[in-house]
Amino acid sequence: MFDRSTVVLMKYEDDGTQISRELYGGDPAPFVEWQRIAVAESVPFLEYTERVTE
Repeated sequence: MFDRSTVVLMKYEDDGTQISRELYGGDPAPFVEWQRIAVAESVPFLEYTERVTE
């Protein structure tokens, strides 16, 4: 998502290789909300690595 208004859908193979990109022409509101949730639930990287190595 760019500038909370333009959404690009990126598709990947199972191994992580990007296979396509597609400009999404619909309402960006769901993506804005998903971004808000992701940021609210995120933790600093070092804190995350401490959690997963315990």
